[in-house]
Amino acid sequence: MKFYPRFPADYEFLSGKVLEEALHKVPAYRSWRGFDAGPTASINNRFSVLPAISKSDLRRQTWRSFVPSGMNIEKAIRNGIIEIVSTSGTTQEQVTNIWYQPWWNASEAESWHYNIHTKALPLGNHREAILTSPLNTGILSENGLLTMKERTQGRFLYLNEMANPALWDDNIIERIIRELAIFQPVVLEANPSYLAKVSLYAARHDLPVFQPGVIILTYENPGMLARRNIKRAFSAPLVSSYGSTEAGYVLMECEKGKMHQVSSSCRIDLEYLRPEYGQPNTGRMLLTTFGNPWRSLIRFDAGDLVEVEENATCTCGRNDGYIIRNYAGRTVDLTYTTNGHPITTAAIEAAIAGMESITDYQITQQSGCYNVGIVLDDGITASPALQDEITGRLQMIYGNKAVTKVHFPDRIEAEASGKYRRTRSDILLNNDKLFLQGNIQ
Repeated sequence: MKFYPRFPADYEFLSGKVLEEALHKVPAYRSWRGFDAGPTASINNRFSVLPAISKSDLRRQTWRSFVPSGMNIEKAIRNGIIEIVSTSGTTQEQVTNIWYQPWWNASEAESWHYNIHTKALPLGNHREAILTSPLNTGILSENGLLTMKERTQGRFLYLNEMANPALWDDNIIERIIRELAIFQPVVLEANPSYLAKVSLYAARHDLPVFQPGVIILTYENPGMLARRNIKRAFSAPLVSSYGSTEAGYVLMECEKGKMHQVSSSCRIDLEYLRPEYGQPNTGRMLLTTFGNPWRSLIRFDAGDLVEVEENATCTCGRNDGYIIRNYAGRTVDLTYTTNGHPITTAAIEAAIAGMESITDYQITQQSGCYNVGIVLDDGITASPALQDEITGRLQMIYGNKAVTKVHFPDRIEAEASGKYRRTRSDILLNNDKLFLQGNIQ
């Protein structure tokens, strides 16, 4: 499928600038020179023939290999210009990165222009409450609870000091609700899974919650179920923001519900699923960052899938860069039909989101069987009819011969990173089998 996004005037210039620097000044990309089509080729062609960088590549080569030559790393660390940080997850999943705050701030500020609510607010020095795992950001406590003062750093209030919500009791959830009312943040930045749990509790106990100027959902993809659960208690605008420690702010949801590329901060190359899978608009993103003097990142595969808006326009009026109809999920979270076709997490959510009795779920495909965990709303009892309906909806996706085992746990457990994975398969990810190689616009 071919798409022709409209990019800012300096998009190709910035793409060429970071590519030339990477090929000639960054140790990690020296071996890429042999792939380069050269300066006489179009910038899209030059990028399309290059390899992709994965998180395992970042770990293998170490963070120093991605710093352009001539940069005095030790001096910058001593002077507090940069920091060395690690992402969340197990030891095998963690990536060590250089953190350059001015670049991050600029990328974040650019993202605010893509939504009418964030653009209208006086952002930059605003009060902000953050609800996520401290393994992602914040202050982790392993020896009891922390006071509100201990969890406040400047203009930021970290609402949670526990590794994940499985450790919450009613008192902690009520404390979160109470501190929101005390702090009255302009922005509430939240992992949607965490905020959904707070919202469900508030709705079930008829507790009023403070409404910030905007709620920015990040750290995880806010699926249909999480959004529905959050809206049970929160009426503030919900805005999904996609990015990563490595790539900065990449996509921002507009007020019309579509996600827009923050095209002044990054380049996106897309590799689409092969046509035999019947999802021509869905592909994986390869990310290239602009404007970070301390980290060169070219065609970084963050492992995320998106469904592109085919006509490259949005009724919000912002039409620069890629316009994303839907964040489809992570490549490692793909499950597969009985004939081997990939199924995204978004496709699963679309199939079950209409079932009001479901508040959470998890599907694990293992040894040819689909193990389905369904969390039901309070007061809903599991029944054979409900189980049959869930099975029928999933068989429409996976195939009539799909073997499903539905059970009803009290909750879904978080991963070691503090985040949630709602779909997974024991079939090993094979990018070469899944995707057309090269950028196709």
